[in-house]
Amino acid sequence: MPGHHPFFSRFTVMSPPRVLRARLHDIDGVARFISIHTLTSAESLSYPILEPHLACLNIQPVVHSVLVRVMHRDSSGQLEISYFRCFFRRHRRLPRNDTLDVQGEVIVMRILDVDFTQLEDLRPTDTEIADHVVHLLAPYLHDFQEHRTPFRAASLNTRLL
Repeated sequence: MPGHHPFFSRFTVMSPPRVLRARLHDIDGVARFISIHTLTSAESLSYPILEPHLACLNIQPVVHSVLVRVMHRDSSGQLEISYFRCFFRRHRRLPRNDTLDVQGEVIVMRILDVDFTQLEDLRPTDTEIADHVVHLLAPYLHDFQEHRTPFRAASLNTRLL
């Protein structure tokens, strides 16, 4: 029973998994919105269930992530800072994403500004920003996957002004 397993016992049983909107850049080069179920722990930490959206889990089941901070202007012209978490895998045998020049898919989720452990819905207005983040992240991800180098962009900061 999942409630008795040490991993699952940390999650709140009272509330069902939340469904959050995220952006998937798949191996066909198509970027689209997807719905991801997210578990919340007793400490209010968010754990997205990404596996159903990633291909070839038998090759590489480990999912890596990186925090990205973006400074941009909102619709009224005010400076705004948004935080995103990008999820990806690392293996040479993953299918190639020729659009990004990386192996496998990349998933982007929005993070609350005040607490980096809370995920929130990706807004429809975040489409352009999320796509820009993935294209900025792609060269770092390529080096990480192909050359087995440490991930140099542990926290990627960028401006869209």
